Amino acid sequence: MVSTGAPATALITGGAQRVGAALARHLSARGWRLLLHWHRSRAAAEALRAELGPERVTLLQADLGCAAGRVDLLRQIGETLGDQPLQLLVHNASLFPHVRLEELDDALFDTLFALHVKTPLLLSRDLAPRLAAGHGLIITMLDAGADLYWPGYLPYALSKQALREATIALARQLAPGVRVNGIAPGFILPPHDAPDAYRQAEARRLTEEAGGPAHILKAVDYLLGAGFVTGEILTVDGGRRWIRP
Repeated sequence: MVSTGAPATALITGGAQRVGAALARHLSARGWRLLLHWHRSRAAAEALRAELGPERVTLLQADLGCAAGRVDLLRQIGETLGDQPLQLLVHNASLFPHVRLEELDDALFDTLFALHVKTPLLLSRDLAPRLAAGHGLIITMLDAGADLYWPGYLPYALSKQALREATIALARQLAPGVRVNGIAPGFILPPHDAPDAYRQAEARRLTEEAGGPAHILKAVDYLLGAGFVTGEILTVDGGRRWIRP
């Protein structure tokens, strides 16, 4: 990435909580200007903005599970940045609903694929000129366990697999102006309602060290500085994928 003297700008979708918030703090400490998207986490978003400094953080609210929300987010970005470039786009917004196959309905299926596939693809397309102007990087947040098809998470897994393929496709489509890579975490910050089997699997890894948000941040730092790397998926799971369930 090329420095212009002005603070680099990052857009993080789902940036108010969990890994998104950890990344926001990480980049803010390194002088980045942040556009933090949130959907329902108003209190967390406003608290994070107050913590990091209102002058460096702009909050953008939108429902990225539908086309109207994506279009509204683009409008807000345009109003905020004007003709300024964008150096980093992190597709972090996600849902992880537990739903059995027989309970799955069209609305949830469509929301998951809109949030995890359609929005990242089209938002990347629409922001590509800004990113190219900033010698920018797109990072998609994937899931190292997507190919395990955990019972109750089939539509989630399918949508994350599709996003993985979209990541590679975007790397080819947007080259050479924009690099596109993915990070596939393992069992890091599981949701509070994760089933017991999911939590038991956290301990199954090939490393002594347990995973945490810091490992994701190191992967982001690597990709930011790796100008010769695009179309790559960095799996950060302690080797868990090599231990079959």
